Amino acid sequence: MQHLADRHGEGSSPLAAMAGPQKIPARFLEVILSELTRAGFLNCCAGEAGTYGLHFDQSRTLLAI
Repeated sequence: MQHLADRHGEGSSPLAAMAGPQKIPARFLEVILSELTRAGFLNCCAGEAGTYGLHFDQSRTLLAI
């Protein structure tokens, strides 16, 4: 979510761009991002690249970690 919030307004991010730098297995991240998409937090563009973007305006949202 932080990766997507940092790049909000720049377009969608491919799954590999999020998984690689954080050393997260792509399949593991894909499962998490799929759940967030179903919950309405993310937009997903299907396809080989599997790009994701925020579905909401992060400036109006508080996320507690």
